[in-house]
Amino acid sequence: MAVVRMKKLSAVVMQDQADALISRLMRLRCVEVDATDLLSDQNGAAMLARARNEQLPENERRAAEIDEALALLHRRSQRPMRKRRRTPVLRIDAFPLSEEYKQAEALFDRVHALLQREGEIAEEIAARQSEIASYHPFLSYDLPLGFSGTRSCRILLGALPATVSSEALHAQTEESAALLYETAREAGSCFLVCLCHEDDEDEMWQHLTHLGCQRITFPGLDLTAEDATAAAQKTIDRLEKERDALYGESVALSEKYALLELLSDYTHTLLNLQRTELQFGNTEKTAILSAWVPCPAEKAVTKTLQDADCAYEFSDPEPEDDVPVLLQNPAIFRPFEDVLGVYSLPAYGTYDPTRIMSIFYFIIFGLMLADVGYGVMLSGICLLAMAVLRPKGGTLHLLQLFAICGISCILCGVLFGGYFGNAPAAIMKNAFHVTAINGIPIDDWTPALLFDPMRPVVLFGIETNGMLLFMGLSLAVGVLHLCAGMIIHMAVLFGQGKWFEAIFDVGSWLIVFAGIAVLLLAGTLPGAIVLGIGLLMIVATNGRHARNPLMKFLGGLLGLYNLVSYVSDVLSYARILALGLATTVIAQVINMTAGMATSPIGILLFPIFFLAGHALNLVINLLGAYVHTSRLQYIEFFNKFFVDGGRGFSPVEVCSKYTVPAQENLT
Repeated sequence: MAVVRMKKLSAVVMQDQADALISRLMRLRCVEVDATDLLSDQNGAAMLARARNEQLPENERRAAEIDEALALLHRRSQRPMRKRRRTPVLRIDAFPLSEEYKQAEALFDRVHALLQREGEIAEEIAARQSEIASYHPFLSYDLPLGFSGTRSCRILLGALPATVSSEALHAQTEESAALLYETAREAGSCFLVCLCHEDDEDEMWQHLTHLGCQRITFPGLDLTAEDATAAAQKTIDRLEKERDALYGESVALSEKYALLELLSDYTHTLLNLQRTELQFGNTEKTAILSAWVPCPAEKAVTKTLQDADCAYEFSDPEPEDDVPVLLQNPAIFRPFEDVLGVYSLPAYGTYDPTRIMSIFYFIIFGLMLADVGYGVMLSGICLLAMAVLRPKGGTLHLLQLFAICGISCILCGVLFGGYFGNAPAAIMKNAFHVTAINGIPIDDWTPALLFDPMRPVVLFGIETNGMLLFMGLSLAVGVLHLCAGMIIHMAVLFGQGKWFEAIFDVGSWLIVFAGIAVLLLAGTLPGAIVLGIGLLMIVATNGRHARNPLMKFLGGLLGLYNLVSYVSDVLSYARILALGLATTVIAQVINMTAGMATSPIGILLFPIFFLAGHALNLVINLLGAYVHTSRLQYIEFFNKFFVDGGRGFSPVEVCSKYTVPAQENLT
């Protein structure tokens, strides 16, 4: 069992020592603070309600601003991406006293000011551009745009829908003593200027409003449209110059981004500390801690608590406790923990199937993508990505998973003769005009060490179809997978002292499967005997919970119906054949299409088409292999024994997105 045992920690520390204690626990990275026990009663809830940090919202805003400034420097840094990541050791207690902290604060203040000014400039430029757009329809108008008329004369500016024709406009206003003329028709509108007597202003505006006119005003603007446009453009030019200068300064500052990386991790670490404080209970002078600690880390946590001079107690979890789950597997199996996590973590105290699941995942994935070329590409790309990008967390685990599964693809490709499909034969035929090898036609030749699913296979002197043989292999892997799940279930039941259930509810089906296997491989009588024993065990015990003898017998017969479910589960593994053949057939089509190019240009383009086609095939079938291999674990394998519902262990820790934090020794 790889689910780590947990201990419940209860501790009381003086309030002025709480921050120092949290800081030490964060460096240990093995303590999950949990306020559930404190919330279980009214007094505890009241204590938590007093544990507020008024600086938290301000610090969250500051952390967001630091991340925004750092993102700007990352975007504008001239260094290659692979050289950007730097990993100094960050001590949250020593960093604020260092010279780097002062430099980082000064750098942040300047970059933050640059960001704010760049935002202001962008808004001002947008405003000036909007003004220019509003002036444009009146460039032919010679009077100042803000001029509204003389003592007895009024000037109206407006915009009509473009659907209003000039004839309709004059027909509506012909009885008015006014002068109208259009300045422009654009953007779905007709812009006009109206000159009328002040006594006719209201009547004239009513006529225009009836046509859908909207009045346009430029209050206080003593410039013509042309002059106003020139002034606005001059302002834009000045702002763009300032923006370019700010951009150049930020590019120069971007080479110091490592300082902001330190500041970012430090600030987020402080946020983690302050949020953890909210999980403490508080009295007038003490802080109360409730937490979960993995058993292997108990010694290190005990030393930390003793150094903090606090009262503490470790205890075993109670049945009603929501205990977090921490998996502990060898490094080779850890990438497969994420596959398990996508489904659900095992409940605390139950079996962790990561190791046995990873073995079958490795095999099934390789069968679905059985090709040496694709395996080399997959592992190579993943290893290169890990070396260049240095990812962390889930991204790293996914790349590790595919790198490991790429090895499985290589092994299965050697067994079944997949080298970019049938690329060796296709190249020999099309490039070198080789029609046969050792008398075998090139189309029938295969480098398979075991057999080629696309070719006839001679087995025990009998020629059979390679696809049927691969189908049999797929189903055989499925039977082994299901039996492994049932054996795990038996072992769990034995561990719980449920011997009868283990033998008769699970073991009887294993005997049935053994009998079927003997029937197929060794003959009728031995297989029939083993099969009969298994069926008899099922009929005799499946209805044992009923009191009526007849119902016991009928319940036993009804138990045989589960055979349909097992057959359905086994047939699900036919998807291994489907995915494996899809990969191979598409690869062969790519090789055949690429080989059709016989002209000099076609020969030059052959490598590009060959690599692009196979890369696309790899991407498509990689997704299918990942999804369907995972599905076979979740649906067919886990339902035999798996108890889900586990909650992941989430310790308080120093933020290490960009840095390597100083970590306490857990031994």
